[in-house]
Amino acid sequence: MNTAGKKKDLALYRLQQAGESLDEAKYLFDGHKSPRSVNVDLAVARKRTEELYDLNFGVADAAHIAFAEQCGAEFISCDDSLIKKCSRYNIKIWCGNTVAFCEKKGLK
Repeated sequence: MNTAGKKKDLALYRLQQAGESLDEAKYLFDGHKSPRSVNVDLAVARKRTEELYDLNFGVADAAHIAFAEQCGAEFISCDDSLIKKCSRYNIKIWCGNTVAFCEKKGLK
């Protein structure tokens, strides 16, 4: 595909994403709950955050990982030392950088 074709595909993709974001904003504005919402146990998240903090994770990184674990999400970071630290400890979810995530998902 040539450069013009790629630019057109990207523009169409962004337009689709903007439309979906607008639809979701209208849905939320009408008082509905987001289908992307998740329920977490704050006490469990806090306990796990403290465990990770005790393992020398920064408090913000520890909290992000704790919530991601509860939600079953993937943890993406550009901080290579943080990703290495995640692999050394019992992190219950996939952790990696943006390139590894794109490769995992088959994105180019």
